[in-house]
Amino acid sequence: MKEKFNNFKNLEFEKFFTGKVIAKGHLIIFYPKITIKNLKVVFKGVFKNNKLKLYEKYIENQKEIIRNWVFEKQSNTLFIGKEKSVIGDRKS
Repeated sequence: MKEKFNNFKNLEFEKFFTGKVIAKGHLIIFYPKITIKNLKVVFKGVFKNNKLKLYEKYIENQKEIIRNWVFEKQSNTLFIGKEKSVIGDRKS
């Protein structure tokens, strides 16, 4: 299977998300109207037995969402992730 989903050839997904990662920034949405959202996302990950368990705390303006992901390593550049509140699998 050709892995077309990974544009970051040097990113080691499991190493990047092991431990604590904090992301802060702005999300600008242009459609249907321009909206700017202030974001802060905190990730805490543990990689063991080819699985990355990833806790995500997503804060958008004053709204907070908690997600608990499990990503299974398919190859060095492909992970398949699941989370109970997200429909379908996610490829990273």
